[in-house]
Amino acid sequence: MNKKIFDLIIIGIIIIGAITSFFIWKSLTSRPSFSQDSVKKGNITEVINLTGNVTPQDKANLSFEITGKIEKIYKHTGDTVNQNDILVTMASDDLRAEYNQSVSLAKSAEGILNNYNDLKDREKYKLKALKADDAAKYDKKAQEEQVDAQKSLIGSQEDQVRAAWDNVAAKKALFDQATLRANFSGTVAQTNFDEGEVASAGTPVLTLINNNAFEIEAMATELDIKNIKIGQSGKTKTLENPDKPYDVQVTQIDQVETDTNGVPAYKIKMEILNNDGLRSGMAASVNLETAQKNNVLLAPKDSIFQDGNEKYVWVGFDEKREKRQVKTGIYGSDGMVEIVSGLTEGENILVLNK
Repeated sequence: MNKKIFDLIIIGIIIIGAITSFFIWKSLTSRPSFSQDSVKKGNITEVINLTGNVTPQDKANLSFEITGKIEKIYKHTGDTVNQNDILVTMASDDLRAEYNQSVSLAKSAEGILNNYNDLKDREKYKLKALKADDAAKYDKKAQEEQVDAQKSLIGSQEDQVRAAWDNVAAKKALFDQATLRANFSGTVAQTNFDEGEVASAGTPVLTLINNNAFEIEAMATELDIKNIKIGQSGKTKTLENPDKPYDVQVTQIDQVETDTNGVPAYKIKMEILNNDGLRSGMAASVNLETAQKNNVLLAPKDSIFQDGNEKYVWVGFDEKREKRQVKTGIYGSDGMVEIVSGLTEGENILVLNK
């Protein structure tokens, strides 16, 4: 045989052997492996995983009700404020002048009213003197008419005084609109104008947040929302500090869905009970505890297999193993699942290694 042909045959045999060995090795290594565990009794907590953002419970975008020029900014970004502190004022000389004028007019109206009351008292005194004189019949009638006329003037003037002070209140309210005050204690998160700029009515001038009370807003799926209830508790961690857990509690569940890229979801809010080190806008993950059971049968979730709607486990090991249908309950956050029926405590089961 030609040596060259012989060499090619040998090379071909080696290649075929290598390929065969590879597929045998791959077949052996890709076969699933199992370990053994036993059914135990214990406690289990079902958890729903959510993601959201940290937001302050109290947040206000404050704006003026009138249009005008920013005169003075008293609090800037990062400053802490107390409730009712003055934050920003608007140029208000005209408003101040109108308010002061209204006060003057109201006081003038009160002065006139006081004069009318004095005149009434004098007229009543004259009438009293005439009543003591039986001969002054006609003078008494004229004096009574004078007293009644004075009373009428007083009534009219009292109406004017009330209207004048109502005008003062209106001017005061308008003047107060040129002053922006904190509606709660907190921190200035953002300012949108500089002194001298014109702010339109309703345009946010400043954002105020409460750094002592935070919550998380998250979206829950249709499958998850049915298991979420007001008052449920859980844990959250931020991406910035994943080693520090915070306690949360559900405080609000939207009853109307929100469309998120064509998928319906429901907004929920969870109060953060210990909020040290948090900032508005932080991304966070939440493990929400939706169910808990104590002293129930438990098995690893990787021991549960499914064929259609049927769930089953393998009981025993090697040639003695038995396929057995089971009914499961809640799935825990620790990788365990509640066994409602089909197994007893202490039975050995196969667990798929992953």
